[in-house]
Amino acid sequence: MMLNLRDNQGSAAANIFVTLPDLPDAIHQKVLSHLLHLNDIRSVCLAACACTGLRRAAFASLALSTRMSPPVRNGKAALVALLPRLHNLTELDLSNRFRDVDDEVLAAMVGMSTLTSLSLRSCEQVTMSGLAALGGGRLLNLRVLSLHSLRGIIDLAPLTTMPSLRDLDLSWCICLQPRMMPNLHRLHRLLLRGCEQVDDSVCTALCEGPEPQLQELDMAYTRLSDVGLRTLAVRCPVLRTLGLAQNKDNLWTTGNWTEAGLCEFTRLRPDVRLVAIC
Repeated sequence: MMLNLRDNQGSAAANIFVTLPDLPDAIHQKVLSHLLHLNDIRSVCLAACACTGLRRAAFASLALSTRMSPPVRNGKAALVALLPRLHNLTELDLSNRFRDVDDEVLAAMVGMSTLTSLSLRSCEQVTMSGLAALGGGRLLNLRVLSLHSLRGIIDLAPLTTMPSLRDLDLSWCICLQPRMMPNLHRLHRLLLRGCEQVDDSVCTALCEGPEPQLQELDMAYTRLSDVGLRTLAVRCPVLRTLGLAQNKDNLWTTGNWTEAGLCEFTRLRPDVRLVAIC
């Protein structure tokens, strides 16, 4: 490997050739730490091919990684091979890999018990089989999950194995069935924007349990009616933010609620901030 040395003004001073195996482990770790900080997983994998020392350090570094958003240029095979090595990962964002992520990739995540945040936004190849694999993956610490725009998601039964889940984004999951959404009462934040099948039954599910914890809810472009609004007003005491589609000049179906029903909601719950979604 050639190291390019520069003086204080940035001008080239000398080129030194170094045999990679002769570098101390501390240098290997420094190089890999920089690559991981840049989130350049491909370069880490290439470095692992350079020599035994870098390979050992690369695998150790991947195992210690806590946050990752893999670059677009890697293929699905790289993901399937990489994910099982990330033993201490807490945050994983696969939204920019939506073309590669499918049920096989989700199956590779089994055992990632340290994961607390996962984004599968726009990963439309994911089906119920993949979600079932994810649910069986012992994700006991997962708190934040985004399934935004996953059209293959019909019900949320696989999520019942995630007891720590508190923040769930289901926006534009247009095939999601409202009566197949269990254990919602533990959620603090739920986004259902564009879920065309969702109706007032979700409001009831959110209020089940002794102490509903819901603080933020987006019901824009759903079948929410005045009945659902009243349920939320009366039975969700800690609700602080509610998103609804704006009725005026909106080309989308904004819901089944009326202005009278909304006025009643605001009378009962003046503490809730209403967000108009265009």
